[in-house]
Amino acid sequence: MTKTTQVSDEAVKKSPSHKTLLIYVLLSIFFLVFAALSFKFELFPYPIVCALIALAISIVLFGILDSTAKVTIEESKIGKSVSLGGSIAGYFVIYKLLVGAQEPVPEQVRAEEVAQVSQFDLQFKAPTFSDVDNIDSERLSYSQTEPSSSYSDHPIVPVNIIAKWRKYLIVERKFDNEGLFKGILKRVVLDEYMGSLADVPTYNICMSKKEDKTFNTINLLCEVGHCLPTDGSEDHVNSCNNASVINQTNDRFSLFSKAYASAKHDLGWIAPSLKTLKERHQTEKITYMSFKVKSDALNLPETVDSYTYQIKVNGVPLYINGWQQHERTFQFDNSQPFELEFGLQNLDFSGVHDGEEKISLDINFIDSKSKLVSRTDQIERMLVALRRVNTENVSSNSAIYEWSGTQHFGKSDGVEVFIWSTPDINEMSRRKRFFDEENISFEDYRVMAVARPPLGSNTDYGLVVGLQDQYGRVSFTFDEVKADELMTWLNIQILPRKKRVDGTDFYHSLIKEPYKYVIKGY
Repeated sequence: MTKTTQVSDEAVKKSPSHKTLLIYVLLSIFFLVFAALSFKFELFPYPIVCALIALAISIVLFGILDSTAKVTIEESKIGKSVSLGGSIAGYFVIYKLLVGAQEPVPEQVRAEEVAQVSQFDLQFKAPTFSDVDNIDSERLSYSQTEPSSSYSDHPIVPVNIIAKWRKYLIVERKFDNEGLFKGILKRVVLDEYMGSLADVPTYNICMSKKEDKTFNTINLLCEVGHCLPTDGSEDHVNSCNNASVINQTNDRFSLFSKAYASAKHDLGWIAPSLKTLKERHQTEKITYMSFKVKSDALNLPETVDSYTYQIKVNGVPLYINGWQQHERTFQFDNSQPFELEFGLQNLDFSGVHDGEEKISLDINFIDSKSKLVSRTDQIERMLVALRRVNTENVSSNSAIYEWSGTQHFGKSDGVEVFIWSTPDINEMSRRKRFFDEENISFEDYRVMAVARPPLGSNTDYGLVVGLQDQYGRVSFTFDEVKADELMTWLNIQILPRKKRVDGTDFYHSLIKEPYKYVIKGY
């Protein structure tokens, strides 16, 4: 046997077995998994997690060095020393690299973050609705008023459901160093209705931080009207949810919030957000209009960085998800083009302005330095329901706005049922009034005459049948089945009907012979 063969045989004898190497690998994997779990669930501080990872890697390194040493070094003690020394050196190198990867945070910044950042678990009892079923029993919309935040009207879904209680999570909220935290929660509105703001369940969050208290989570128990700390969070924050604080006017909105406070229980349109309308159009094929209002140059002071807005439809305020104007603030970059989007359903559109509807928009631009309204732009436009929305340019103060929109048809928008037509706009208005004064009912609906202006080459004004439901909404487009039902009812019940002209013995027909019109492009 040659010398080369002898060395090879000895190397085979000294090299570790596959079983030994497997043990090293499994042990290393164990420490890596343990380190990952520790990091995820915050079982140990970050340096200890780094130490576990370095240990796992050094174990594998020891196995590799030990294997090499047994082959190349005769003396086993020397080989062990080399392997152990190399793995220890590797451990410290890896540990330093891992710890150094975490960028050091100055103590001042770290202390400020600890003092400000808190996460909120909001848990509350879902109310029942006896008279309004157009409100989501689970989802919420949230707006933060103090400190100022762009987190406005964001829908929140429950993360846990226990009987009639829903548990919600809003992350990465911040306290001011000194001051209050204020937020408002409202139930998400699913369908528009004419009603009171009091119909929308509202939960006020108002709290102040206790001195020298740090926390990661604040738990609140919310009932209609207010939210109170619970589950140990009362040790970290004080609740300021009482009548004097809740009704206290925020300085940011001091010029206009009082005007809205008096209208708290006034009637208006309670309407879904554009996001909800889009969702329901995809799933249920509902009818709605989407609008976009934009301006390339508002010519505002540089310190203006947020805005609020209020929509009115034919002079009636519309509250998206039940929000009043002063309850939602939207931040924007004043140096970039301005853009605002919203949606509307058909509401009670019946052509009250010679066949058209008036949509108005008040936009309050807020100065972040003075915390006051810097400027209010008031714009309005006319439109014809369920027809193409033309783009219009409207101006207010020193800004020019481009107001565009899109009509999204629903599953039942195929047919209109006409009951009168005339080229005389005054006669059309008279005939509408005559018909509406009769207070006619069909099934569970009040029947109204909806004015329709001329379309295309047709110069006649028309009146079509509109059905008003219990929520004040008017529908005047139908599928074929409902249109045929209305045609039969009109011919039998309404066509022979006469109305006496006040102060005379003259009687006139309420309607002409009805006919169906299929909407083009539907």
